[in-house]
Amino acid sequence: MQARILVVEDDERLGAQVVVALRSAGHHVTWRKDGDAAMLEEPSGYDLVVLDLMLPGTYGMDVLKHIRRDAEVPVLVLSARNETPDKVRALELGADDYLTKPFWPDELMARVAARLRRPCSSAGSACASASSRSTSAHAPSPWPTPTCP
Repeated sequence: MQARILVVEDDERLGAQVVVALRSAGHHVTWRKDGDAAMLEEPSGYDLVVLDLMLPGTYGMDVLKHIRRDAEVPVLVLSARNETPDKVRALELGADDYLTKPFWPDELMARVAARLRRPCSSAGSACASASSRSTSAHAPSPWPTPTCP
């Protein structure tokens, strides 16, 4: 499944590696290298955002707040900040996942795939209506409906 992914990462080497891995998996990737450039993007135009926190310009947590004001696009935080309060804060602000650096590329790709195969919580979001999705928010679930005794 080809998804539209916004990568916001200021580290040239790491950003290039992430972009190559995502493109190799068939995704369309846009890479922004600072928080100010990320703030200019329309978050609803993407199926997933991979967001670093320690960025030049606008801080990553502020970019996350901006994304959440405008869209329900899934956000995977990719950060060297590995303290629990940082992780909790990002998740409270609306991040869907948090992966600390350094990380194994296979783990990043598995998390991206897991996030992309989940339907979005908002029927009006870009990921619910994206043509790259094989299911929509209104499609029947492939999982059995739980029943209570």
